[in-house]
Amino acid sequence: MDKKYSIFISSTYTDLKEYRASIHDAIIEDDHFPIGMEQFSASSQSQWEIIKNLIDECDYYILILGFRYGSIDDKSAISFTEKEYNYACKINTPILSFHLNDKEFNLSKDDDLTKISEFRKRVLDNNKVSKICKNKNNLSSNIITALNNEYKNNPQIGWIRANSSNIK
Repeated sequence: MDKKYSIFISSTYTDLKEYRASIHDAIIEDDHFPIGMEQFSASSQSQWEIIKNLIDECDYYILILGFRYGSIDDKSAISFTEKEYNYACKINTPILSFHLNDKEFNLSKDDDLTKISEFRKRVLDNNKVSKICKNKNNLSSNIITALNNEYKNNPQIGWIRANSSNIK
């Protein structure tokens, strides 16, 4: 039986748009389901409720950190990216984090790097291995390699076609 996994992609959007698209495509090519803000549609639910429900349903959570803190949630006064990360930690979703190197990725930066620097440090200090990405040409392959290792070492519920199992 081939199990398929759903993977939530978390990052700021405008500065990492091309990398998100590449990661999205790589996950699809690896026969799994990428989930991210690109799939949001109009809804009567709040943005946070939609995000929370999607993270609840995902098997794995990918965090990509550049040098922008991102859109701030009015209620919590933290970025949606950090809020997503906090929630994934809270519900024990397996998290794979990738920190983009300043020189190689040449990304736009916040004028005040305090908040993003604190967030990056907190993620690095969480007792889980984070990948420092130094080559922009292999970010997607680094993520797919990490996911494949995670599938083997930390399998989650995933999805199986009903006609390929013992379900009648």
